[in-house]
Amino acid sequence: MLRAALALIAEGQPRHALALLERERGLGRGPGREGECGLEPERGLGREGEYEDERAARPDPADDPGDADLLEAVRVLAIRQAEVGDLATALSRGYLEIDAPPRNPLAGPLTELQSGLRHLRRQLGQVARGDLCQEAGFLGDLAQEFNRMTRTLRENQEREIRVATSEAHYRVLVESAPFPIVVSRFDDERVLFMNERAAESFGVGLSAAVGRLAAEAWVDPAQRRAMIERLLRDGVVRDLEAELRHEDGRTFWVLLSVIATVWHGEAATFTAFTEITRRKEAEAALRMATAAAESANRAKSAFLANMSHEIRTPMTGILGLTGLVLETDLDAERREMLEMVRTSADGLLALLNGILDLSKIEAGKIELEELVFDVRREVDEVLGLVAFRAGEKALALGCRVAEDVPAALVGDRGRLRQVLLNLLGNALKFTDTGSITVDVDVEPGAGPGSGPGAGPPADPGPGPDAGAREVTLAFTVRDTGIGIPPDKLLRIFDPFTQADASTARRYGGTGLGLTICARLVELFGGRIWVESGLGEGSTFRFTARFAVGEAPPAAAPADAGAAAGREATAPSRALRVLVADDNLVNQVLLRRLLARRGHEVEVAADGAAALALMFESRFDVVLMDVEMPGVDGLAATRAWREREAARAGDGGGPAGVAAARLPIVMLTAHAMRGDRERCLAAGADEYVAKPVDAAQLFATIDRLAAR
Repeated sequence: MLRAALALIAEGQPRHALALLERERGLGRGPGREGECGLEPERGLGREGEYEDERAARPDPADDPGDADLLEAVRVLAIRQAEVGDLATALSRGYLEIDAPPRNPLAGPLTELQSGLRHLRRQLGQVARGDLCQEAGFLGDLAQEFNRMTRTLRENQEREIRVATSEAHYRVLVESAPFPIVVSRFDDERVLFMNERAAESFGVGLSAAVGRLAAEAWVDPAQRRAMIERLLRDGVVRDLEAELRHEDGRTFWVLLSVIATVWHGEAATFTAFTEITRRKEAEAALRMATAAAESANRAKSAFLANMSHEIRTPMTGILGLTGLVLETDLDAERREMLEMVRTSADGLLALLNGILDLSKIEAGKIELEELVFDVRREVDEVLGLVAFRAGEKALALGCRVAEDVPAALVGDRGRLRQVLLNLLGNALKFTDTGSITVDVDVEPGAGPGSGPGAGPPADPGPGPDAGAREVTLAFTVRDTGIGIPPDKLLRIFDPFTQADASTARRYGGTGLGLTICARLVELFGGRIWVESGLGEGSTFRFTARFAVGEAPPAAAPADAGAAAGREATAPSRALRVLVADDNLVNQVLLRRLLARRGHEVEVAADGAAALALMFESRFDVVLMDVEMPGVDGLAATRAWREREAARAGDGGGPAGVAAARLPIVMLTAHAMRGDRERCLAAGADEYVAKPVDAAQLFATIDRLAAR
């Protein structure tokens, strides 16, 4: 209103300005006739040129000092301009003559007044624009205050424009975001805003979505409460997986993030999410597939264990009884046929062992041993095992071990021998003339102290693994055999694969040997490959990483084999042995083997019968089969150990003499990983896998009986 009044004053309409001010004050007086200021004509000027009635009607400044002063200042300006206008009108009508000073003594003052009027109008224009020059006096104070108010209004307007523009941009960004966004009130969780992507995800319209409870979309209310607690605690929730509900009732999974914010002056939560239903379905399918694969793997392991048991049990009879017959007086023809039977049985047993080895490797159930060994001795012994077959084919065997190969290594010597025997066996099988050689070198750049993890140990302790040095050895098995076609080289290490189908018919074999070699080499931290050409022979190479031992293993005595043989034929003393086995063939075989050693044998067909005999009689050793009808070998062994413990607690036996522990040897066709540990955990002292090796069995019995 004040700006409008000032603008009217600047435009030369002071009466209209006064009328506007009076209406604002509630006087209700409009502009009068021309030449009047909205007052009665007879009323004159008062102090300082004011109209007396208007001075009397002026509001009390004490009511609102700031507004009253400003209003009074504008009224004064309007009154002054009205007075000047009245004088100017009178002058123009000839009532005042400024050109004849003698006739009108006011001409000079009126001229100055007109000049001042023009200056006043310029200042009023500046006031209306908000840039009035600051001058001394009342008008300067008015201008200064008005300028401040104008600047404040302008700044507020600009700020409001910026905020409105920012909010408009923000809303455009939120509405056009490529992911769903929901804003809900913090206290009652009602939706304040939802963009189109969110509306599509929930299957609702934008207008229908606003005002709904956000909690209704959550499948699990407890999960939403936990999200709110996290938001209150941390101020933000990131990457939370939640299950939400669609308008049609189906559910879908989202990955959401939530922050606390203010939305149009209200405390709110800002939620952005992306749908992950397909990912969750894929994860569920993967879990199902994994469970199915694990179930299939367990079924395969169970099948292999049963197959091993069912095949090894008759193999024990075949190999054992064949060996017993071969120890009798036979003519050449019968001996030859029985040797062929034993060779065939050995081949079948080798196939079974290969299948079991591959299964255990693929299932990750093979753990490498950490023993100190001399690689030179191992290579020599392996060559000694195949020397007879090489001599039969007049093949030359050669071996070279580089001088920088450490004398003492730490690793699984048995598995290394298995790899070398498989490769040499293949070389012997497919080589008719020429030679077979084995070379062992240190892999370049991986010598002692230079391989992975190389360097002297910070604090070497005792034992074969005290050193931190490692060495990678490169083994080469080279032959002059038939060779391998180039297109078969990539598949030669696949299970049940040979270079040619006719090869299997001519040379035999299952194609598992090289597969097992490749898996074992991987366990050694190395790799295996072959270089060959048809008719050019083959060169198999593989690398293996070992720790370097502190000292070479002690050499075995030269007559160790002879001593073992003497032990196998000359027991220290006759023993009373209980055989518990439900298989008649195994009963006969074990009875004959032990009787030839001079032992007295009792036989039980199941675990219950074995326990009864053990309670009634005294035995030096018990040979217990694992799987028997009724009470199996494991249950019988546990029951016997419990009885021994009870007798020891009651002080059974002669005074001052502790009850002796009865040696129990488990005989089982189970040869999978964990079978030995299971037998020992039941209370067995030793474990011997079927088919039973007579020398191993006798050595085990004598060792236990001597304790």
